[in-house]
Formats: sequence, structure tokens, C-alpha cells
Amino acid sequence: MNVLSHLSVWLHPAKGDEPVFRAEVERLRERWGSPPFAPHLTLVGGFDAPEDGTCRRAAALAAELAPLEVEFATLATEEPLHRSLILNAVPSARLDAAFGTAARICPQPAEPEPFRPHLSLAYLATTAERRAEAAASVALPLPLRARFDSLAVWRTPMPEVREWRRVAAWAL
Repeated sequence: MNVLSHLSVWLHPAKGDEPVFRAEVERLRERWGSPPFAPHLTLVGGFDAPEDGTCRRAAALAAELAPLEVEFATLATEEPLHRSLILNAVPSARLDAAFGTAARICPQPAEPEPFRPHLSLAYLATTAERRAEAAASVALPLPLRARFDSLAVWRTPMPEVREWRRVAAWAL
């Protein structure tokens, strides 16, 4: 049976960079009540597909990709939960190419969102004023560079962030 799951394909920071992001996510979680989650940069998010087929295609994608250096230059808050407190990544040809490859292997909605790479620091279902207060409390120095060296498929039912689970991961 081909049961559909709500999935996302993420890049994860390398071991040397991951603790910086994890500590900030945890600090913001404690202060602002965000649910816990793994630091990540979403390549393709929020599509419904069978896990086994998605994992086969993601494994092939991981074999094609090399680790990426990503620079984060700005902090932003937006209305959608998945962009409520984020670090915006500086666009790069390699990041765009990774997205382009991932987008070809994942089912896309009829009107997909444009690729706006970011790393979420908190998921806050709250007012714009409270998101701005949370943003003002971020303790990371910008710009900030990080290496991303693994690709993962996650089950990401929205808006239940606490229910997110990693399905599989691969080194780049």
C-alpha cells in the first residue's frame, strides 16, 4: 500500500556548526515557547508522497550533492508559522542548484512557493509584535556562515511541529 505522508527534504548543518544553531533554537524555545525541532534548511517542504519512493529519490539526490557553505545575513519574521522567526540565507548558485534538483524529485503543489532559503530559529504562532520581540532577542552574530553536509527526509505534519520525525538521512 502506498500511504501518503506529509514530507519535507532538509539540509542539516555539519557537526561543527549544528551546536550553534541547536543552542539558539533551544534558548528561544525556552524563552518564547516555540516547539523543539532540529536545525535545518528546507530544500522542499510540505508535500504529500509515499515515504519509500521519496527516500529512494532523496538518496540519489544526496549522492549528487556536495556539502554546501551557506551564509545567513539577515533575520526576519513573517506570518506563516514555518517562517515566523528565520535566518535568511544569502542566495547562491549551489543552493539554487540543490533546490532545483530536489524540486524535480518531489511532487510540487500547483502553485509552489518560490525558493527562499532560510533556517528557522523558532515556530511562533503569535502576533507580529511578539515575533519582533523574539527576533530582537536572537543572540547569533550576523552574518553567519555554516556548512551543511547531510540531507534528510522528514515527516512534517503542519502545524504539529512536535510531531515531526526524521524518516531517513544521508551524508553529502
